Amino acid sequence: MTYSPYPPRRPLRRYTSGHALRAGTLLVLWALVLLGIVGCASPVVRQQAPPMASAVWLEGGATIGQTFVAHHAGLAAFDVYVTPEGAPGELVLHLTAPDGPEARIAARGAVPEAEGWVRLAFAPLVDSRQCYYAAELAYEGSGGVHVATAPGDAYLHGALAIDGAPQDAQLAFRLVFDRRTMLAGLAALVAASWVPIGLAGALLLLAPGLALLALAGSLGTAYGWPGRLGLAAGLSAALHPLLFLLADLVGLRLVPAYSSGVCLAALGGLLVWWWRDRRRGGRWRRPLALSEWVRSDAVWPDVALVGVLGLVTVTRFLPIGSLEAPMWGDAYQHTAIVRLLVDRGGLFQDWRPYADLYSFTYHYGFHALAAALHWLTGLGATDATLWMGQILNVLAVLALYPLAVRVAGNRWAGVGAVLVAGLLAPMPMHYLNWGRYTQLAGQVILPVLACLCLDALDAPPGGHRGGAWRLLGLAMLALAGLSLTHYRVLLLAAPLFLGVLAFSRRAERGRRLGRMALLGGGALLLTLPWHLRVLTGKISAVVWDQVVASTGPHPVMLSDLGAVAANVSAYLPVAVWLALPLAVGWGLWRRGRVAAVVALWWFGAFLLVNPQLLHLPGAGTITNFALFIALYIPAAVLLGAALGWGVVAWKTRVAPVVAALVVLGGGAWGATQRLAQPNPAAHALVTRPDVRAAQWIARNTPDDARFLVNSFFAYEGSSVVGSDAGWWLPLLAGRATTLPPLTYVSEEGPRPAYRLWVNGLTAALQGVRLDDAELLAALREHGVTHVYIGQRQGRVNYSGPDVLDPARLADSALFRPIYHQDRVWVFEFLGR
Repeated sequence: MTYSPYPPRRPLRRYTSGHALRAGTLLVLWALVLLGIVGCASPVVRQQAPPMASAVWLEGGATIGQTFVAHHAGLAAFDVYVTPEGAPGELVLHLTAPDGPEARIAARGAVPEAEGWVRLAFAPLVDSRQCYYAAELAYEGSGGVHVATAPGDAYLHGALAIDGAPQDAQLAFRLVFDRRTMLAGLAALVAASWVPIGLAGALLLLAPGLALLALAGSLGTAYGWPGRLGLAAGLSAALHPLLFLLADLVGLRLVPAYSSGVCLAALGGLLVWWWRDRRRGGRWRRPLALSEWVRSDAVWPDVALVGVLGLVTVTRFLPIGSLEAPMWGDAYQHTAIVRLLVDRGGLFQDWRPYADLYSFTYHYGFHALAAALHWLTGLGATDATLWMGQILNVLAVLALYPLAVRVAGNRWAGVGAVLVAGLLAPMPMHYLNWGRYTQLAGQVILPVLACLCLDALDAPPGGHRGGAWRLLGLAMLALAGLSLTHYRVLLLAAPLFLGVLAFSRRAERGRRLGRMALLGGGALLLTLPWHLRVLTGKISAVVWDQVVASTGPHPVMLSDLGAVAANVSAYLPVAVWLALPLAVGWGLWRRGRVAAVVALWWFGAFLLVNPQLLHLPGAGTITNFALFIALYIPAAVLLGAALGWGVVAWKTRVAPVVAALVVLGGGAWGATQRLAQPNPAAHALVTRPDVRAAQWIARNTPDDARFLVNSFFAYEGSSVVGSDAGWWLPLLAGRATTLPPLTYVSEEGPRPAYRLWVNGLTAALQGVRLDDAELLAALREHGVTHVYIGQRQGRVNYSGPDVLDPARLADSALFRPIYHQDRVWVFEFLGR
């Protein structure tokens, strides 16, 4: 028998057909709840509140307009807020789609006698989802109306126009959608996008791991089918970067057939394993009968888990439909790396044409997954980055299931862990706002690595068919893949082994130390060529400077810890913080060794991040921010274990039913909270006007054009980051900019002190006149030919004074405006 850390399962309970009916009814009702959550969007979408402090005057013979993007199918009306003056007249709307059909839609609406909304209705537009529209308003009648407006940054995807001229302002408007058409469009979106992309993600991130588990003889462990899927997700995420490294070592250029080949090989391996198992009379010689499942202890936790995972998937997939690109600064470098992996067919050194960088030592596990998704689905690099990030956001939650089961020994623990991390806690959902997908990919692997390590280190010597060695091999693969996926998450795994040793009997420590040495040594051998490359690169010098920092209190890290501690509710809800020590205490009271290991592991991680508290060097190697946004892992696992212990302790027949209802009810509430988390207004760099401007730039500027873009100093002034879509121009328009990806800090540039040279231009722009001689010399030295000011106008995560001002540039004889649409400006630099 394959080694399992759990006692044999209890005999099947004698559930009646009534139990089957109740379980089936609950699943049907839950499907209706899911439909309700997805379709609960109001048919009226308010884009701006009507701030009556500002308005634009509209009278006969004049026009005003507003560009916008409809994010749903079924656009049926355009509302504006007006204050009449004189005898009420009529507003006339002409709606066009500049990027779509030439059809022009007209509508009329009577102006009320008092201020209020005017609805300009028309037949629902079936194909309006994600379409860019231009609305033009005219007034018929005597007098006129004041039409309410809002500041320019109040709306992301358009701008007000007066007599056709774009303004730095917005109308106060609402979009109205026909509910039936909107829901039909959403159903079409699910069928045409969610399902095929989700299946592609499942093939890439579940099938290889399931094949590895099957070939290792571990598919029948007591983790149940959800636990096997969680383990498979972590193993698959670890496998792909190893395959990319292997291809690079043998000089193999990867092509689109890579993804389909890996998936077919995995499915073939599973088929062979199933056939061999069937011939031997194994437990998988026939599918599990529905009647057996209904009569087992697994029915209610499985029903609850399916409902929770459905909600998690909806909350991850629904918000990205309105995004033009992944959000915030990290997403740009991630998308650039994905594009380079695709263009070069694997690992690379030269970042051109997207950046002047000539080394690549950045962890690339996430990017390998996104490139594989691109090859399997045909998605562009930008969309593949966004979709892979959200698929991993689902799997990072599912990957906690087996570890929670390992702690508590029952399925309810896994259900609780998925509920807490997926729907009750803001992390990892909030990673969408930051584009922090590399850390998320590492945290898909991390709990799986922990689970496999615990199994491998606890396995008795001389187990059946070398079960301990097979488990050790899987753990070795996970550790190797993690080391390629995220360096800091790899460091967070280190205290786990100290926790295992701390709670080991003296007689066991020698065996476990030996296995740990084999595990680490094997993982290092698998990835040695890459890590030699990293050690000889610039990134190792950057890390070394932090490691050798002076001992004792480190002011920067102490302030970082204080800032994080002052806002702990942003990382976990207050209720979770309060319940967490109770769960740890319960586990210690039960003498739960694995619960104690998990608690000590993350306490050790806290000390690892803050070595200055122990007067050790290395402060700043990992930030407290990076640690705290990962604390959903121990919180979900330990609170899930507490749920499992509680259900088992409540020895009544209704306990599983009540637990399922509580979990699903809490999940439904949590889903509404998670759907409110995405915040493009604060984090989106790229908008539809930027995409349209990039298309114009690609058609109308020379190939060797180089754009000055908005930027500001970040990370305590050590580096420069972008603050609007200008940063993305190399990917969106194929044109160079003055701002490389953030990896310019740790990669080799085209000249010595490249980081200082890049930073120098941003410094030169601060607080000087446009005709300043030093500034003009810096612009010429950097090869600037054009200037780009994006829709966000340099205000994403930056509120300082030093942004590119279109009014100043337009008034200067050194710059000539050649494009102005919405809030986007393009200038030609004439001082070259």
